[in-house]
Amino acid sequence: MREIFEGEEATFAGRSAEFWRQVNEVNLPAAWNKASGSVLALWGASDFVAGRLDHELLATHVNGQRPRTARFVALPRSDHAFQNAASEAESFAAWGKTSLPFNPNVLAAL
Repeated sequence: MREIFEGEEATFAGRSAEFWRQVNEVNLPAAWNKASGSVLALWGASDFVAGRLDHELLATHVNGQRPRTARFVALPRSDHAFQNAASEAESFAAWGKTSLPFNPNVLAAL
């Protein structure tokens, strides 16, 4: 990661090294244990930013603390921003350059 953050204003995914250090220090399972509402872990099958397993584990963890309060849903043709992308490659090519149309399947999942 050192190479990514060389230079005074270097960022990764639009965030500074300090941001990523702070994220790394957060105990996410403990934070989710404090949540009291239902959880919908949506993952787009064209997401190149976050993985399916991250979202599946989130729903599993929450259900382990509060049974039947979390749900994992995989959305075909959706990327990290819920844009209509056919693949990770298409999403990556458009990321930060152009906006793909919103994937209405997100609304159906809600």
